[in-house]
Amino acid sequence: MPLMKSIKHMKSCWMSSSTVHNKPWGVEHIWSALGTLQGKMLFVRSDQRTSLKYNTLKDECLYVLNGTIEVEFGCEGTLVDPVQYPFQKIVISSGECFNVQSGCPYRISAHATGAEVIEISERKFNSKTIRLEDDYGRE
Repeated sequence: MPLMKSIKHMKSCWMSSSTVHNKPWGVEHIWSALGTLQGKMLFVRSDQRTSLKYNTLKDECLYVLNGTIEVEFGCEGTLVDPVQYPFQKIVISSGECFNVQSGCPYRISAHATGAEVIEISERKFNSKTIRLEDDYGRE
């Protein structure tokens, strides 16, 4: 057995659990990892969509596990001049991913079968989510 050097900060492994949040468009399971990463499993019901929103500091990566989604998105310029920087739409299927940088608005819509989407992001405590539009009357 090799000799261990003096360890200043002992690294470890651990288990954690997720929290479940019911949303008008489906269900969201949230978990955290290593203090700086956050994961979400989004179950978006058929023909439903999330709010149109952006995060002030947080970048996100969306991976479609099952189903097909349409993502409506813009760049940070879209918020200032939507004529010069219009919203775009793209269809993403199972096995594909989509990256969203902070300051960029987006919305996920599920097609007829619904969708399961994994969202991985930096866990930024001082980031705010700014909701621009919502089909369910949320602010």
